[in-house]
Amino acid sequence: DQRSSLAYANGRIFVAWSGHSDQFNYHGWVMVYDATTLQQTKIWSSSPVGSTGFNGGGIWMAGRAPVVDASGNVYYMTGNGPYDGTNSFGESFVKFGPTPDTPLLDWFTPNEVDSLNGSDADLGGSGPLLIPGTDLLVGGGKSGKFFVTHSGDMGHLGVGTGNTNIVQAFSNGGQQIKGGTVYWNRAGGVGPWMYVWADSHSTLKGYHFNADFGTGNPVVQAFDTTPASQSVLFSNNGSAGGVMTLSANGSTPGTGVIWSSMAFSGSDANSGIHPGVLRALNADDLTHELWNSEQNSARDSMGNWPKFSPPTVVNGHVYMGSFPSDGVGDTQVSVYGLILDPDFTVSVTPPNPGVNPGGSVSYTVTTAAIQNFSGAVHLEASGLPSGATATFAANDVAPPSTTTLTVQTDAATPPGANTVTVTATSGALTHSADAGLYVTTAVPGGGIISVDFVGNGTPMSALESAGVVATPNWNEAASPSGSDLALADETGTQTGATASWSSDGVWALGIADTPGDFRMMNGYLDATGNASTVTVANLPADPGGYYVYVYTDGDNAGDMRAGEYAISGPGTAPVSIEITDAPNATFDGTYVRAYNSAGNYAVFFVGGNGFTLTATPGPAASATVRAPLNAIQIVHGDRIFANGFD
Repeated sequence: DQRSSLAYANGRIFVAWSGHSDQFNYHGWVMVYDATTLQQTKIWSSSPVGSTGFNGGGIWMAGRAPVVDASGNVYYMTGNGPYDGTNSFGESFVKFGPTPDTPLLDWFTPNEVDSLNGSDADLGGSGPLLIPGTDLLVGGGKSGKFFVTHSGDMGHLGVGTGNTNIVQAFSNGGQQIKGGTVYWNRAGGVGPWMYVWADSHSTLKGYHFNADFGTGNPVVQAFDTTPASQSVLFSNNGSAGGVMTLSANGSTPGTGVIWSSMAFSGSDANSGIHPGVLRALNADDLTHELWNSEQNSARDSMGNWPKFSPPTVVNGHVYMGSFPSDGVGDTQVSVYGLILDPDFTVSVTPPNPGVNPGGSVSYTVTTAAIQNFSGAVHLEASGLPSGATATFAANDVAPPSTTTLTVQTDAATPPGANTVTVTATSGALTHSADAGLYVTTAVPGGGIISVDFVGNGTPMSALESAGVVATPNWNEAASPSGSDLALADETGTQTGATASWSSDGVWALGIADTPGDFRMMNGYLDATGNASTVTVANLPADPGGYYVYVYTDGDNAGDMRAGEYAISGPGTAPVSIEITDAPNATFDGTYVRAYNSAGNYAVFFVGGNGFTLTATPGPAASATVRAPLNAIQIVHGDRIFANGFD
């Protein structure tokens, strides 16, 4: 029974097996294949030497995929089966490493392994979850109990009846966990929650996660064991419960929706084909159901429930599959979205161009029709700095349309960043779109190039200014690695320069996600063992060279961390600077320059048209080695001397 979903990690495909309807003898398997050649690189069994009639150790996980951490380690959970801690790993969390032969690196097995086996309470009845921003792994199964352990030190066999060698174990009321958990790292006072909707006539529950867990206060638990909220609705009577997906506008409170597929209430969906229902609940208050597919069944019915299948949310639409009535015929995918009245949209590009006083810049204003909108739309512009005027090629348009907005400045228009708002009106309908106007005097050498390593943070918009040398139009470098990112300068003009980067992973400080400096400093490349590298090539020639500002602040709570930052390149003398990230010194809005000292940024000089920056963990004594890299700014040397930047 190949029930667990496939996973792709480190250029490999992971496939796992259990046993069809528990028909013995069977074994749990993980098989790994090279994604390019499809050659098998590893095969592992959770129960190679089980006793007669009881091999087991199946990897069921209710259809869920394994989880993969930032270092490429892969985590599964196994079901009923023998455990000896050497060859057999039934009822266990197991961890495979990132190398092609995927060795078993670590595991955790509850102390109650025998009672789990005796009561058919597969731990691997569901799958694991990695808590973002931590090294914690959480999962639970048919016993209705959650186990929380460190992914870096999983603990092996549990100690004592309370499994005291792991972070936490707590009950979900004894209700079988199959459909699994989802997690929302919500900002604000309510904080992050983990959600679970067990089977056997259970309610949807939200457990609060304590973001300050691990600060040294022994009273603080990872999860509050009493639900922060729970639904008034109940799951079906058999198998899976609610199989969930969460959608939200990032971490913004009030935007979260829990989407859950399940069999009709009262149906025992352990086997056979049953009608299903798709539900949407407010993720802040689980007592509030927003919608379900049976409120207007003729229009919205999802059909027969596809066991263990969650809905998929993409680009404002929810996709839900179904089973055919006979189990073998044609099936369907239902697509749900907002049902809208006739309307229109408006957009403006480019997002934030630069202009010198006395010059002009042109924008493209585009409108589009929604639901057969056929009205006339009037355009106006506001937010202009003094001395600037706006002219549309056409003020009155009929969507879909494209027109040009020209903004003309005069010699007295003050330098600075401005938000230009284009307002589009049709009767009672009004929509607007913001664009930037960055008025900047001519500067020696040219514009500043700024690169934000997004990490686990939020990308900056073109209008946001940040950095010691505060400028807008930051280039957004997402993911742990990338190549040949075309770099624009502070005016939004492409420079011909490119950036390539690589790192062990990404992370975030967890500070308030506010535009500008805090957003830029929040996410970062995280060098946890190997060095992170950033290579910038093809900078415009400048006889005065460049000064490179390197921003570095990691999520370290009470630990001290340190990294060695080195720069080299044509015409550049190799230089390294150690930056210490002091304990409890998360970015507070103040930039502190470091030179082999504590701080959150350093400055290097580059003499040529390119360079390589290397961030290596260590070597300060008594430091937890780490080398975060939040951002860089590249400033023409002549501009430094003309403006006296720090």
